[in-house]
Amino acid sequence: MTGEPQVGRRRSWRGPAVGGLLVGMVLAILCVGALSAQGTTVVRTIQQPTSVSYPDNSTHYVALKRYVSIGAPVVGGTHYELWLGRDPQLGYGHTVAVDITGTEPEQFETDWTEQGVRVRFASGHEIFVPARSFIGGR
Repeated sequence: MTGEPQVGRRRSWRGPAVGGLLVGMVLAILCVGALSAQGTTVVRTIQQPTSVSYPDNSTHYVALKRYVSIGAPVVGGTHYELWLGRDPQLGYGHTVAVDITGTEPEQFETDWTEQGVRVRFASGHEIFVPARSFIGGR
């Protein structure tokens, strides 16, 4: 009987259904990943003035980073963060979300003191970050 087609036997639907389900799940994961991926831009970096020094004897920086979701405006959109720390490449540091201004906060000034740094945005908003938050490699 080997090699003869079996008459009257129904093919199982489970194999194609499971395969289709797996393909669908993989496509869904890829779509969500693509929509939530981000592009990052350093908008501006300001170096601590030489007239101000901190106990760790390092030069510190304030940088504004813009994150744009590739799926914007559907998923995530655009948001901003201040990065403060001693790494000029911005690989680590203290971060502060800056989504409160209602405008693009790309224009700002800094006022460095021994107590910390005050960031003033063109919108009139201000953020003060105490020095203890960004000195010592934080």
